[in-house]
Amino acid sequence: MSPFSLSDDELSHLMTLAACVPVDHRDAFLTAVADALSKYPEDCRGVGLLHREAAKLQRYYVNAPPTMNAVGCRSKYR
Repeated sequence: MSPFSLSDDELSHLMTLAACVPVDHRDAFLTAVADALSKYPEDCRGVGLLHREAAKLQRYYVNAPPTMNAVGCRSKYR
């Protein structure tokens, strides 16, 4: 992976997306986003591409909510 830079808006957006990732997985998430972005030419990168790639990867790093409802029964929707 070759190093690249992010604008202030891109970095702010990435940190907002990374905020919901648990702290112990955040470094791996940011590395995965950087790897995904490095596959694109520099002139194609922007907030839109960053959001699309980060949102796609976010699913793998964010803990899923519990499948039990308040009374301890499984929801019919899960």
